[in-house]
Amino acid sequence: YHQPNVNDVVSDSLDDIIASVAAVNASLVAGKIITRLLTRLDETSEGNNIERIEKHPSWKEIEVMLRWLVILSFDNLLCVESYLPELLHVILMSFFTGDSLI
Repeated sequence: YHQPNVNDVVSDSLDDIIASVAAVNASLVAGKIITRLLTRLDETSEGNNIERIEKHPSWKEIEVMLRWLVILSFDNLLCVESYLPELLHVILMSFFTGDSLI
């Protein structure tokens, strides 16, 4: 399993694949990414005394999924009106964390 960095050739390829698949069924792809992202964010609050969310073992996966949501939003494939409460929760949970390139 490859965990891509924010500036990685493989990461760019995965971004293109996500955007292409979302072009066919945007609601399904956005829903899957948001659901998995919320699960990973919930994991960060379980039992660990971690000072910052970026230090949690799930952070790399969270970072990649945040990037995918940004890409889908720029391509207008995010279905914002369907997932507005979840998106606001994700924004609040990830505000001022991680790499500024996301």
